[in-house]
Amino acid sequence: QSELGPNSFHVLPDAPTSARLERYLKDQNKESLREINELSQSAQLRRAAFLTDYKAATEPIERLQDAANRIAAKFASIGVRFGYILNAGGLVAVPAIMELLPEPAVDRSTMVWSALLFAAGILSAAAINYLAYCSSFKTGEAWADELNARAMETSAIHYPPKDEARSRMEINLHRT
Repeated sequence: QSELGPNSFHVLPDAPTSARLERYLKDQNKESLREINELSQSAQLRRAAFLTDYKAATEPIERLQDAANRIAAKFASIGVRFGYILNAGGLVAVPAIMELLPEPAVDRSTMVWSALLFAAGILSAAAINYLAYCSSFKTGEAWADELNARAMETSAIHYPPKDEARSRMEINLHRT
């Protein structure tokens, strides 16, 4: 209803016109609610389709990533055990060699091997841990980039971007 001007006056509609107007407004309200409901259902269906496609696109990459992480952890575990065995060998060999020597003060040069084994064990355990971490970290970064690229592609299918060339460029940037 518009505002009344200085030279205007308010006229009430008669009863039949008022009833028709009220009915019209109710129908319009029902129609707008119906449209809102249809839009909401459409958005929910689109979201469900997007999530399904996203899961289908990213699940193989996530499985590969999990398998690589398990392999890296197993590799690191074996390497660390090997290093600790060298350490233990060095620690056990030191007192054993000391007892076997007839004069410990004369021939201590044989202790070099046990000290070298001990140092090699520590260094190899550290190096293997570092290599396993670096390899799993680098492959993890590559897979994360591929996951981002696939997510962007799936999103572009269901929610088309305004600038498709820029979207394609960003996807390719993740893959390089």
